[in-house]
Amino acid sequence: MSRATVRATIAVLALALIAGAAAAAGQSAPSGPQIQRSSSGVAGRTVIAWSAPFAQFQARSDRPADCNRGQKSLVLFVVGASGPNQRTACTARVGQPVMVSPAFVICTPPDRGFCTATERVNDVRRVRMSIDGVPMVRRNFDWVARQGFRLGGEQAAVAGDMYVITGLSAGEHTIVTSVRVRTPEGPFDAGMTATVTVQ
Repeated sequence: MSRATVRATIAVLALALIAGAAAAAGQSAPSGPQIQRSSSGVAGRTVIAWSAPFAQFQARSDRPADCNRGQKSLVLFVVGASGPNQRTACTARVGQPVMVSPAFVICTPPDRGFCTATERVNDVRRVRMSIDGVPMVRRNFDWVARQGFRLGGEQAAVAGDMYVITGLSAGEHTIVTSVRVRTPEGPFDAGMTATVTVQ
């Protein structure tokens, strides 16, 4: 290969690399809602770390139909379902992440052992969540076990399936969750339809 050919080949490769870099730099973030799980970082914390303030909000929420009541976090917390056909409505800012849990339990002494993954994961069945009609695929590591926090001056813990949704566009979105939990008294169904308006 002559020197001229080598120089021409190097020039072509350089142009290809420059074009590739420019294309990569121009790539935009994935459009549409994105599910952040477990160790994903959102607003300066992992999803696991957000589960403690989420549980604190849940514990003091007295009006589940209005999930904006008492919201002070960078992440919007959607109140978890306590019955089969619960509904709530929220307003989020454009770009604000939204945290949802189809299945979770808050434990305080003496029942903190109830929050361990080995005891609870077998009791939780049929966990479902959809965003605007698109179902989410559940994974085994979605279960967050025994995140500790303070509740009413004493130690507490939370365990459950925890998700943070990012990338919600301006407008109205519908998040639907459902779960069946096995209890000593028999199966218990809980479901939530949350209308989240992003503006």
